[in-house]
Amino acid sequence: MSFLQWVYDKHIKALEERDDLDFDVLHQNMLKAKWDYFESLSKDEAAEFMHNISKQKEDFYRELLEINGDILASCGLSFQRFYEQVDSARGKLPVGGGILLDPTCSKLLLVQSAISGKYDLPKGKVDPGESVQDAAIRNIENRAGYSAILDEETPTIENRHKGCLVTLFYVRNVPIDFTFSPRYDKVVSGVEFFDLDKIKLNGYYGKRYDKCVTRIVTTFLQDIKTYCRNVKIQNGVFL
Repeated sequence: MSFLQWVYDKHIKALEERDDLDFDVLHQNMLKAKWDYFESLSKDEAAEFMHNISKQKEDFYRELLEINGDILASCGLSFQRFYEQVDSARGKLPVGGGILLDPTCSKLLLVQSAISGKYDLPKGKVDPGESVQDAAIRNIENRAGYSAILDEETPTIENRHKGCLVTLFYVRNVPIDFTFSPRYDKVVSGVEFFDLDKIKLNGYYGKRYDKCVTRIVTTFLQDIKTYCRNVKIQNGVFL
């Protein structure tokens, strides 16, 4: 059995028997299939996939759905129409993640992209049917290798980025000496604490400008600094 057939049998085959199959259900299962496929790749193959993700993803979806063309027919969709809806849905899916802070609320944990080399917050898309809180826990663990405990009282911050609603949960008291082991080691090449005061609004870090953070980090930076300042004031820390 080919790996593609195995992925189809695991995520798609059961849908053949559904009378109520629609785009949302099929898309949700295709996303799961895509991640199984991605995790099967070597680091070099994964890097190539990410560098040309639109074309690579389209080819993978096409090959997977060609195993049984009736799947798309049962949704009343051609592949072209299906993929147009995939692209449309991508820009609408919310994002969930975390703002991980050291015990002094002076350092921010960021993850380095294995593709661009830039540092970002541990975050990712919220899967269809998944709560933002559950997505944040999953994305923090997958990208930072840290198990965050979140509940309804955990402080959050929201903003829009490229049309998507981004919700981030504040996670305090993350140990500096913790051994971070991200599950998505093909996407994340490193995990590192950054001094908040050394992250510049132009995206560069420190005096040598040898590190760069993503636009979304600078979008939230001032709010994160304000939150940390308030925590220090509440704790009686001299500023």
